[in-house]
Amino acid sequence: MNVYLSPHSLIFNTLPTIISLLSATRSVTYEIDPQGAIEVILQDPDTQNTSLTLTTPIQIHPPPQQPNAVKVKKGEEEQEQEQDDFSVKMRDLNTLFYGTSTPRRDDKEVQIRMRVSSHHLSLASPILSSLLQQSAEANEIYLTGWDAKALATVLNVIHGRNAQVPRNVNFKFLTQVAAIVHHLKCAEAVQLLSAFWLSTLESEAVTHFNSDCLLWLFSSWVFSWRKEFSHCAQLVLLNYRGPGMVVLNDLPLSEVLEKIDGMRIVLIKKVFTALENLEQTLSTERGCPEASCIPYV
Repeated sequence: MNVYLSPHSLIFNTLPTIISLLSATRSVTYEIDPQGAIEVILQDPDTQNTSLTLTTPIQIHPPPQQPNAVKVKKGEEEQEQEQDDFSVKMRDLNTLFYGTSTPRRDDKEVQIRMRVSSHHLSLASPILSSLLQQSAEANEIYLTGWDAKALATVLNVIHGRNAQVPRNVNFKFLTQVAAIVHHLKCAEAVQLLSAFWLSTLESEAVTHFNSDCLLWLFSSWVFSWRKEFSHCAQLVLLNYRGPGMVVLNDLPLSEVLEKIDGMRIVLIKKVFTALENLEQTLSTERGCPEASCIPYV
């Protein structure tokens, strides 16, 4: 039995959604392109864990002082408007997908079908383009575990539906979007949006190595924010001590951490080599060569 709900009944009247009530599985269709012939089917939504945990206490080594491009001062009214924009869009997407603005885990046992354009997907993402070729007959692409609101945001950006994209994001949502962008390899398609989000982020400076530093490192790596990446990479270089120090869960940051840790090891070896050379030089020299040339008075 199919039940068709009016968009007006769900408040978010610019996002038509169809909810199908099946015997065991609830299915929601979210129309990004009503004329699209492809459906991106998200199974087990919101089960990917993009948080991380530090397992080893560390001694904090702050980096050299430098201007912080993350902190942006804004008027109270502007802050409230942007926060409201993000909150409203997230609340309405929750209502559309899960039937409630504050969903619990049980509410998320749903299959979310996002109707999209194959042309837009092919242009934006080589991963999606490849999946389209593999499922040409079924006209379906299956993804698993991603945050549904973050995936909807990425697909809305790819389709140029800017009115459906929040003007600002919080730190957690930024990481979820970055994880999807990294997986789909569509950073170029969201480049302007990510630059805009960076310009509006309201955050305290990342001054020491912690979980927020690593999450910021990941987002700045995905979106190619060079200044922010360099700042966080310095903190990691000074404090990171190998993969046993952090539990990454589903966050694909191991590649970056391995490279930075490799640089740290190379630098340490260079320091030890220089110290050994200095020790050898001092042990073989007899007195100070320069001092021997100074006449006694």
